[in-house]
Amino acid sequence: MKLKVKVARCDKIPAFGAWADGSLKNGDGVILLNVEAVFGDLVDDKGKIVKCNRARVLVETLMHEFGHAVENALGIKYDDTMIENASSKYFK
Repeated sequence: MKLKVKVARCDKIPAFGAWADGSLKNGDGVILLNVEAVFGDLVDDKGKIVKCNRARVLVETLMHEFGHAVENALGIKYDDTMIENASSKYFK
């Protein structure tokens, strides 16, 4: 299987990243990356800035969305739990 995926900046999505469903039909798949969310201040529900490893947030986001790209290419139903389980093993 050959799978080409591009990363495109989209700071308007309400998440760190998103898989552009249907993008493989037009050629390369597209992962949307909210750069402002990944590298901006992360705030908890009490309004306090949370310290985190930005590189890890970036890698986790890209791994998660690439997992959806593979699911899409193989015609597998999207499964966030499976994707989270697979990517969490990488960081143990």
